[in-house]
Amino acid sequence: MYWTSRSIRLFRQDLEDLVALFGKIDENSTTILSGEHGKTYESFEDMKNKEGSDISTIVLRNPAIGVEVRLSSSIAGIALDTMKGTEEAELAFYKAKEFLEAHRRRSGEIVGSIPYWVWPVAGVLFFESFRSHSDTWGAIIAICLLSSIGIAVGSGKLGKRLSYMVTLDRKHERPTFFRRNKDQLILLIVTSILSAALGILATLFVQYLSKK
Repeated sequence: MYWTSRSIRLFRQDLEDLVALFGKIDENSTTILSGEHGKTYESFEDMKNKEGSDISTIVLRNPAIGVEVRLSSSIAGIALDTMKGTEEAELAFYKAKEFLEAHRRRSGEIVGSIPYWVWPVAGVLFFESFRSHSDTWGAIIAICLLSSIGIAVGSGKLGKRLSYMVTLDRKHERPTFFRRNKDQLILLIVTSILSAALGILATLFVQYLSKK
């Protein structure tokens, strides 16, 4: 059985709760904590001390039950898999899936969905720009087109970043949303402003050439 998601938000306590969930299914089982290249750790604290709070890959593997959870920032997602076809493995899979779905990061999903709405608008504006319009409407279309492209590209990148947040910090130790992502938010705003400015300049330049 296999399940993946690109939307996840987990703090240290959540990771510990996930390990405890496997322990309730089989009290005698042990969940192995590992990172990139299979390097194992004694605990989440040990992992944090050696790799930092935002380690790129965290793998929770319970061989006795036959279930594995892989968290990776490189693919900005999570993968849940079973290694056995037993009832215990199936139970662990559905329990873990339910737990992880309850920790999806909605803000990232919302921001990440913006390009799906904006790109069609940009397409319409692109074809509309080839039609004959007054100078004023031509300028408006150019500004809206470049702005929509900037918003689509910027929100797509920001949404991908916001969708995945797995940290070895506890919730009270983590900086606020705006402090963590202020650079991305500023970039999105600046990109939109520059796109609009370029649209205005391009339109004025075309108008200048057409009057000569």
